[in-house]
Amino acid sequence: MLTVTEVAAAVALGSCGVALMSGRATFAVVIIVGILAVLVSPGFKRTVSWFREGATTPLVITAAVVLAAWIPSTVLSEMPWVSVQVHVRMVLFVVFGVLVYAFFADRAAALNLLFKTMFISLAIGSAVAVVAILLKPGLTVLLTARIATETEHAVRAFKAAGSAAVVLTPLILWAGARLGGRWKPGGIALIAVLLVVTALTESRAGLAGLIAALGITLFAMILRPETRRWGGWLLIALVAIVAAVGGYLVDRDVAMVLPEEALTFPSWLIDPHRQLIWSFSLKVASQHPWLGWGINTINLVPPVVEAQALHPAFPALPSHPHNWVIEVFAETGFVGVVPMVVAIAALFIVLLRRFRATGDLLFIALLAASAAFWGSSLFNFSFWSAWWQVLYAMVLAFLSAGGRNVAASGPQS
Repeated sequence: MLTVTEVAAAVALGSCGVALMSGRATFAVVIIVGILAVLVSPGFKRTVSWFREGATTPLVITAAVVLAAWIPSTVLSEMPWVSVQVHVRMVLFVVFGVLVYAFFADRAAALNLLFKTMFISLAIGSAVAVVAILLKPGLTVLLTARIATETEHAVRAFKAAGSAAVVLTPLILWAGARLGGRWKPGGIALIAVLLVVTALTESRAGLAGLIAALGITLFAMILRPETRRWGGWLLIALVAIVAAVGGYLVDRDVAMVLPEEALTFPSWLIDPHRQLIWSFSLKVASQHPWLGWGINTINLVPPVVEAQALHPAFPALPSHPHNWVIEVFAETGFVGVVPMVVAIAALFIVLLRRFRATGDLLFIALLAASAAFWGSSLFNFSFWSAWWQVLYAMVLAFLSAGGRNVAASGPQS
């Protein structure tokens, strides 16, 4: 029998997906409620024991090394207080992820309740979002407390959800298989609706994350003898489909505001404004290549603030690069970005090796969620966005905790 606080923690953290649809303030409140419930739940000594175990895993130790590598750029930042705030926040997000893992690692029933809450709340939220975008924009009031008068406003209201959907997809698939019964097909149906939200919000970042997740999943299948043939053919098919769609878009008469030779990538793939921001950010980064300008300052430092329009066709000024590699390089330099890239590569290598050795679908879920997050982050908003980091930390924590107690849990109808 679950205690009241365990139920509160499971329901609060399980509703984080639909809370994100309601807005970042609601998302933050739900997370805080969940944390408080975790901290006051009985058996806290047990949670502390699991926390110590989680804090010494290679994943967390590697994250700590990356965080340490960012210290010089924070100390020498152009805006120290701005950088310190975000740096400390990133440390807290790691602690939060380990705490969530520690709480649910030996509470299988609570984790199952969390997953069921997530399924039901996301189903309601995504259905409202689809209807609001396609038919009745005013329905956004049910989630956001603000009435959208036009379809464009509804699309903007659920833009973040479109990106989040692809990171949640592997978790939902794995959780549906864990719960069994009707939850398994229900999870598949939920994913279909969530991906419709991604499509309707025209989230290119979400699409990039989805392609990355599918690609890493099929590559992992190739590593196992029993799925090698299927994985290989499906990966070839994925590459062919992406290439065909790219060729189709190239042949289309796309309205251009810049000559194609002025761009690094085709405008149908990456919008010209984003490409110009990337180019400008790299020029700014070259002025402080070793330690960068300081975390979360790239849109505030003098070269950016004093910059003129990026191009006559674009009156908009430069801002966040919307690419985690460029942003982290510009703000932490080679000293900060190299350890981070190595750590991410190591994460994927370790997960691929574990899947090859065990065939455990948990590692596929971790791979796909991570690929979706890092793939989307190549095109998304600022890498330091709090809700984006918390979402990823929670997905990793839920999957890791589930991997610990799945044997004790067993399928449930």
